[in-house]
Amino acid sequence: MKNLISLKRNLKEIIFGSLYLLCLPFNKGIRAILLYHSVNDKTRFLKQMLYLKKNFYFVLVKDLEKEIKDKPRENLISLTFDDVDESIYKNALPILQDLGLKATFFIPSGFIGKYINGLFGKRPVINTQQVRELFSLGHEIGAHTISHQMLTKIPLNEAKKEIFQSKILFRKSNWFKPGIFCLSLRSI
Repeated sequence: MKNLISLKRNLKEIIFGSLYLLCLPFNKGIRAILLYHSVNDKTRFLKQMLYLKKNFYFVLVKDLEKEIKDKPRENLISLTFDDVDESIYKNALPILQDLGLKATFFIPSGFIGKYINGLFGKRPVINTQQVRELFSLGHEIGAHTISHQMLTKIPLNEAKKEIFQSKILFRKSNWFKPGIFCLSLRSI
């Protein structure tokens, strides 16, 4: 498992570095959406964020299209967190706050305050109070289905329910910005 995590880290660095090098000759900037499922190594995450802050302009997902038009030659990045387990709240959030960075958090509404089984095993998802705190700090909250189902493997009417009902919780709580939704990677 440790080798797999190390391989993933190295692969991310290679891909990111390659994107940067490919865009340099065209001088049009990089546009990237960076997704995290968990943050267990605070030191490594801090180094990544310091590098990104130095080289990129951070944009929330909802503002990405506008910012691309307004800043055509700048490096833009949207930082996103998928499923939002407690490692993100405990390890990533303090770093984001210290550096003044904003991010988008995609949360499966049926798992708020519960455990989720995913690619990285069973993990605790943040609770309602923590979601409210993220929102109050200026971060963007996005829907991410209700039960984290593989939408391509269920009937269409169930998939629609997973998408639209997941948005209702956020709308009722004034957390949700219309249009922000991310399907589970398991659905691809």
